[in-house]
Amino acid sequence: MKILIQNTGLLILLLSLSACGQSSQSQKTQDHEPVINAKATLDKAQSDIDDAVGTKLEQMAKVDLLDIYENAEAYLAMNTKKPGVKVTSSGLQYRILKQGSGAKPTAESFVKVNYRGTFPDGREFDSSYKRGEPSEFKVGGVIKGWSEALLLMQEGTKLELVVPPDLAYGEEGAGTVIPPDQVLKFQIELLDADVQR
Repeated sequence: MKILIQNTGLLILLLSLSACGQSSQSQKTQDHEPVINAKATLDKAQSDIDDAVGTKLEQMAKVDLLDIYENAEAYLAMNTKKPGVKVTSSGLQYRILKQGSGAKPTAESFVKVNYRGTFPDGREFDSSYKRGEPSEFKVGGVIKGWSEALLLMQEGTKLELVVPPDLAYGEEGAGTVIPPDQVLKFQIELLDADVQR
């Protein structure tokens, strides 16, 4: 944004100078030259602005992706030290908030759950609680971290999950909601391990 403002100021200065013209030229030449000079100056300035903004955005994107990756690794390492956190062989981290005693789902089961999804900083991106209605889906039809966690649960169980990027939405992210390579946190409660369809 700073580059854009600086370049806009330069553009205004150049346009002002171009509009002044030279006093030794004829009136006819003076009438057309500032317009031609202004157009050329405007085109050049716009090109410079586009180049500068494009370069800056590329640099920011590289830094942001690097920060996200480094922060993800640091967050995952830190979370494993919290009391009660268990880590599966895939890297999924979970903590039992409430142990249920009901049936367990299979990979082919349709389940009913309540959940809340947040980023590690606590910003919420989705919640069945807020919608006022539990979600139903096939265990094998969701992100890998959820599928794995659901197979560990019995009806009535409530878990806190920390899902590494490769078990969530990976390098692609999910539209404009989930950035690429993002660690996600969930509280998920299994209400029904075998919804009849």
